[in-house]
Amino acid sequence: MKKLALGLVILSFSSVLAFAAPGASVIAKYGNWYQGDDDLYAQCMVVSTGRSAQREIIFQGMAVVSVSRASIPAAKLEALEKLRRTLSTESSPAPYSGYNFLKIDESAGPDIEILGQAPGVKGNTSYDQYFNVSPQSDAAQAIKSICNIDEAN
Repeated sequence: MKKLALGLVILSFSSVLAFAAPGASVIAKYGNWYQGDDDLYAQCMVVSTGRSAQREIIFQGMAVVSVSRASIPAAKLEALEKLRRTLSTESSPAPYSGYNFLKIDESAGPDIEILGQAPGVKGNTSYDQYFNVSPQSDAAQAIKSICNIDEAN
């Protein structure tokens, strides 16, 4: 729990510019062991203002917590935006209920969530709920491609 609290402090301090922009939202999140290393966990967040986006990655290790930031190519952002509107029926509401957005469950697999439209809803452009997506889904593949924290090939 100490690691998580420290990570949140650094995130709020280091990411002031991204989160201070009016309308900035975390539209996707991916957490996994960085390149298969069981001593370094990475939480990637895709932060969007609607016009642009960047990825913020918190690296939580045995002693040092660090943050990395990078812009996202427009084509990758456009692909992710399209997928947010067409989540599959396999997507389930994420268990996020406030104050537990960043978490590490070492016994679970990768944590992949997207702020999207409920599966099967047509015409509604409201994105007010986070959904878990299958690691094999198109949405998960797009998020993983943006975050780039999995094992190097």
